Amino acid sequence: MKTLLLSFFFLISTLTSFGQESKIRYMRAHTVSMGIRPDENSAVSSWILDGQECNILIELHPTKVIIYSKKTQTYRIVSQLPTEGNTLGWFCKDEDGISCHFKMTADPQYPGFMALAVEYDDAIWFYIASHE
Repeated sequence: MKTLLLSFFFLISTLTSFGQESKIRYMRAHTVSMGIRPDENSAVSSWILDGQECNILIELHPTKVIIYSKKTQTYRIVSQLPTEGNTLGWFCKDEDGISCHFKMTADPQYPGFMALAVEYDDAIWFYIASHE
C-alpha cells in the first residue's frame, strides 16, 4: 500500500508540474527500448532496442517535453489525453510536425520509477526513468 501511495504521489506531482507555467521537472532515463509495429492499433512486432542501459535527461515543461538522447527530441504538447488508469497522456507534435502521444505511467511494483513512452503510429520509444 505504501508503494502504491508513493507511486501515485510521483504521478500526481508530475501532473501538477504541467499546470504551473514556470515549473520544469527533470527526469533521468535509465533504460531505453524502441519497438516497431505495423500500424497504430497493433502490438510491437519487433524490438530494435530492448531495455538498453542509458543516461538520458528528460525535461518536462508545461508546454513541451525535451529528451536529450544522442539527438535532442522536442515534443510540443497540443492537448491532454483522457487518463487511463494510472497513465497520463498528451497528444504532441514533434519537430517535424508529426503527431505522437507522450505517456507516463507509475507502476507500484517499481517505486520511484516511471515508464515514459513516445508513441508514433509505427514506432514506440519507451524509457524507464526516475525524478532528478
